Amino acid sequence: MDPSRTITQTHERRSGPGKGQPYLFLTLRCDHPLEGGARFSFQGADQVNIGRGGALQIERQQGETSSIRISVPDGRMSSRHARLQRVLGAWMIEDAGSKNGTFVDGKRVTTSPLADGALVELGHSFFVFREALPRAEPALLEQRALKPPARGMATLSPAFALELERVATFARSQVPVLVSGETGTGKELIASAIHQLSGRPGPFVAVNCGAIAPNLVESELFGYRKGAFS
Repeated sequence: MDPSRTITQTHERRSGPGKGQPYLFLTLRCDHPLEGGARFSFQGADQVNIGRGGALQIERQQGETSSIRISVPDGRMSSRHARLQRVLGAWMIEDAGSKNGTFVDGKRVTTSPLADGALVELGHSFFVFREALPRAEPALLEQRALKPPARGMATLSPAFALELERVATFARSQVPVLVSGETGTGKELIASAIHQLSGRPGPFVAVNCGAIAPNLVESELFGYRKGAFS
């Protein structure tokens, strides 16, 4: 060690057990609505710069502040559109002098805190900010690059991906699986995927039990021939 020189102390950010890490999800590009979304990881970054670029891209820059740049091919987005920064453990968003403005949950902002689940509009692109989800690679994951084991099992969510891994394991067992969720969240797709992965013969049959009259439930599910209920 040279006694005449001071060693620069560096701090590497690590996500503690269960704490997760922040992500930004590109949910919709209005000019290309069928292209699917993308997931950007903020792992190890204190600052995120977002602007227009030739293609979806994430670049990591090392300096006094660990920062990344996210590029999005959006003609209504400025080349330097917005900046996200970690301040005292919380994330803030700041408009970087863009032409068309920065919107959070439908309101135009100059500077604003980002809550978990906040909807961010930059140009003609919409993003959802998530404060702490399980750590996952790569730093940029596009929906078109996903390779799900069965139809209905593609997801950009790291947390849901872990659940789907469990589903794939249970599908090959004899354990009953209960899929719960709000209307329209894809329960039938997951049930169909479980049937596909199980290797069981015969087609998947979806039955809306709530629409069956109480006096017809037994005959509909078990048949009406003699001995069907025994």
